[in-house]
Amino acid sequence: SVMPDTIKQIINLAMFCQRIQIPYQVFAFSSGYESIDWRSMRENNLSATNTFADNQFHLLELFNNKMTNSEFNSMIELLYAKPWQYDRKYDLNSTPLNESLVFLIDYIGKFVKSNSVEKMSLITLTDGEGHALDGANRRVRDYFGGYGEYKKVKNYVRDPITKKEYPLGLMGSEQTRTFLRIIKDRYPIRPVGFHVCTNSRRDITSFIRHN
Repeated sequence: SVMPDTIKQIINLAMFCQRIQIPYQVFAFSSGYESIDWRSMRENNLSATNTFADNQFHLLELFNNKMTNSEFNSMIELLYAKPWQYDRKYDLNSTPLNESLVFLIDYIGKFVKSNSVEKMSLITLTDGEGHALDGANRRVRDYFGGYGEYKKVKNYVRDPITKKEYPLGLMGSEQTRTFLRIIKDRYPIRPVGFHVCTNSRRDITSFIRHN
């Protein structure tokens, strides 16, 4: 229900960057997008339990600074048509915010280099907390003494560039903080987050609890 408002915010930001010629890219993150790659993975029985992240995760590029005015306006028209409501290929499903941040940890460096960016901001817009990564919810079975017992495991992520280690909790909101910290420690970047929620006690209470 908040997607139209989220799209308006995205278009405003993109128009600002387009007008003053700032290098930028806009991605939509989705676990509902239907692609041939995902179908082939499903047919080969590669389930989400075998991966660190959601293997239905997709990033769809919406805008960038290399688009012509005609392409830019066409994308605006497409988004105002609300394809997520009328085309099953663009179903929304869950919120792979954390998968997006994991991807951006390396991608930001490539973007900065290819566009000769001196100052950069990372702006995220989401309608909810990102779900937890599957690979972080692991337990180890200990057979010491002949008895099988599951032991709790505390996960850490190590950045191979900065060599820093970060705890990776089981909650999606905890993981979001971890991945944003990794990005901030690796790059001189300013992250800004917009959580777009409905005007309801339930949504606002959830936001406060997780943040």
